[in-house]
Amino acid sequence: MHFYPMRDSLNALYTQPPPVPCQGCGQCCVSPTCTVVEFVVACEYLLENFSKENTEKILLAQPKIHPNYEGNLFCKFQDKETLRCIIHPARTMACRLFGLPVIDELDLNNIENCRKMNIASLPKVSPEKLKAWLSLLMEMNEPLAPYYQEPYWVAGFNIECWLAVYFDPLLDDEVFGILKKLLREELDLRFLEEKFIDKTELKDKTGKILLLYEIIRSGDTQTALSLIDQIRRSYPLTGAYYFEELQKLQNLITSHQ
Repeated sequence: MHFYPMRDSLNALYTQPPPVPCQGCGQCCVSPTCTVVEFVVACEYLLENFSKENTEKILLAQPKIHPNYEGNLFCKFQDKETLRCIIHPARTMACRLFGLPVIDELDLNNIENCRKMNIASLPKVSPEKLKAWLSLLMEMNEPLAPYYQEPYWVAGFNIECWLAVYFDPLLDDEVFGILKKLLREELDLRFLEEKFIDKTELKDKTGKILLLYEIIRSGDTQTALSLIDQIRRSYPLTGAYYFEELQKLQNLITSHQ
């Protein structure tokens, strides 16, 4: 599967959401959950517009948990002085959709929205249009790796997790191995190899996910519920990854008790 046409398709998709009258306060800039195509395009922009030294400072900066948005980190791509996005032309779909009233209409799980903009001034987007955009994004990513499939349900990650997939040598089985190979073919971040330290513990989290499925199959519901709670409370740097899936598994277990 050639990656280049997907860059063009993604850039075309990026032009479709209407701009919102952002006040530029920077308080909502969290590490976006994005697909692999979006991550590659964002990092390519970074590499093309910043020196290796600055790229290192940006990507290897200590991740910080955002106090106002559960399951989110501060974004690495936000300039700490101006509060502006340093990759704005290549920002992800999540960033482009933020602020649109349709986000509230759909009541999407784990998705916050801006409360500072004047609702009357915001562009109107129908739920059908938003779903169409998200479907196009999914279609771009589906041919590249197993997309949103059991047990890991990978559709997107925050920036920290994508970096873990790229660099962590232990994170190489099943879908993660496929994504790692793709990332390392498309992006040359190897100059960061010796300095990168994974803090997400994504590998450990995926191991717990596999264990959870084994426990559920064994019928030990109490241990399964306890492990669900443990996974939910641990691994804050993985962002909202698996939040929704844990809730679905919990609901499934409790409905059969």
